[in-house]
Amino acid sequence: MTIPSISDVVAAWHGLPPAKRDLIGNMVVDMVLQGFISGEAYIVGGQPEDLAVLDEDVRGNAKYAEDELLTALTQVVEAALPDLFGAPGENPMWCENPGARPASGEGNAA
Repeated sequence: MTIPSISDVVAAWHGLPPAKRDLIGNMVVDMVLQGFISGEAYIVGGQPEDLAVLDEDVRGNAKYAEDELLTALTQVVEAALPDLFGAPGENPMWCENPGARPASGEGNAA
């Protein structure tokens, strides 16, 4: 088993169509911006004056948006790069158990 390296990640990224790279890049920038607005990714000392936005509703909405973007981003990236993450329902060929993933609940002790 050989875990993909950063050079594999870079090669996979450059193999994506420009429109898909733009979509992923835009999602990443928006997610980081939402983290900045929420304060989750910005506060160093935990002091209110460190916040870029003081309105708690705005910050809460931004945190929610950041979380939703992370979920969506994960799905988009995994689907776009099957050599790294596997085809839908499958583990990638590089991992210790390549191929079809067990159905939910399989392998769990009752």
